[in-house]
Amino acid sequence: TGGAHPNTEYRVMNFKPGERQGELQTMELKDLFPDPEKSVPLYWEYVYSKWCAEHPYKFPLHYGGGDCGTDSSDYPNTYEGAKTLDDLGRLVFTPLGATMVLGPYESGSYASGTVMLDIGKEQLITMGANPAVWASEK
Repeated sequence: TGGAHPNTEYRVMNFKPGERQGELQTMELKDLFPDPEKSVPLYWEYVYSKWCAEHPYKFPLHYGGGDCGTDSSDYPNTYEGAKTLDDLGRLVFTPLGATMVLGPYESGSYASGTVMLDIGKEQLITMGANPAVWASEK
């Protein structure tokens, strides 16, 4: 068309109750996965498999890339690189689990729009997520 598309970027911030009444602290990777060395590979394997089942294109390069449907060697290369909660993608926590949010151009063409990948609470707990993440809706 010759026109430029706008740049769309999403930023997600997750908080947990602080030490004092009414205080909030930034949620850390270990708040979700107390044993990230064990849980993060399970997380990425699940996310990658679900992504490829629901989307007919490559896994987003920002998260390791790779063609869908080959073998586990194409899983994202971010297993060992996860040091913060943000390294798991933009996660929005809900009473039902979490939703990974990918903006246009991250997951395909601009026309594909924002893509959301839901990950159920029980699935996250199976991976080693701390159930206390969903214990309070303060």
